[in-house]
Amino acid sequence: MLYTQLETDLALGTLDGIVRPESLENVRQHYEGDGRYYHDFDHAVEVVSWINRACEDYTEEALHPFTHQELRLAALFHDVVYTAAGSPSNEQQSCELMRNELKGVVSEDSLAQIGQLIMLTAQHGKLGAGDAPLAGCVLLDADIASLGQYHWETVVYNNMNVVAELRLKYTPEQVALGRKAFLGGLLAKKSIFLSEFFRTRLEDQARRNITKILASS
Repeated sequence: MLYTQLETDLALGTLDGIVRPESLENVRQHYEGDGRYYHDFDHAVEVVSWINRACEDYTEEALHPFTHQELRLAALFHDVVYTAAGSPSNEQQSCELMRNELKGVVSEDSLAQIGQLIMLTAQHGKLGAGDAPLAGCVLLDADIASLGQYHWETVVYNNMNVVAELRLKYTPEQVALGRKAFLGGLLAKKSIFLSEFFRTRLEDQARRNITKILASS
């Protein structure tokens, strides 16, 4: 999905005064690095945008011990380092870059909370709704919300870009088997999405999309 500058500004406006302009530019440059076919800056903007919407439904009391600010910052930084598809160090390095950019801007406690949320994004497809705090469930759901797109052409485009990233590290056969296992695993779960906010909005459409992706692969 390609976001206009206005859409980007609206999504990231919730972070004004928190993320310094030079930090945001550094984040953008990381997201626009080589091999970023899907996990690019538009993806980060999309996740932040979904988090903004979810924060309208979930109070900070409901998300305790995490805050809206921490959730939004985790969304912005969650894939800022993406050295190779599936690399186990991506999330850890993203946390380190987040700390470097936000140190002195938010508290040490918040840095730890944001880092905890980012690390949870390595667990896609492995957790149930009761296996993570609500804020973590919301972030995980926002990260795969594109699966619930109502425009099939966008779903195909996103899947093509995910595959392109994976093929930088794996053979086409390995990618096909891995995608089938991951997407099939999501379908086999009682719910693809862990939070009620995303289940009520995207669950049925995501199941239809995944079924079509698997049938066409």
